[in-house]
Amino acid sequence: MNTAEDENTNNRIAHAIARTVFLFGLLAWGYVVAMQLRHLNMVYDTLSEWLPIRLDYFGEASFILSMVAYFLLKFWETKK
Repeated sequence: MNTAEDENTNNRIAHAIARTVFLFGLLAWGYVVAMQLRHLNMVYDTLSEWLPIRLDYFGEASFILSMVAYFLLKFWETKK
């Protein structure tokens, strides 16, 4: 096996994961913002019955995950 090919494959997988985390984190954060604008008091409710996380904490975590993934993607682009 060629180690350069293995490294290229690992980089592509890492990029795909980072793009996915960025996109879904941004979409989840947008959902929380939209729900907060529509229902002002809903921000203190839980996300769902089976996932007892408050909506505002979920939005914060989603924003942080998308921001970290974005910076990783930008770091990898400048490293090339």
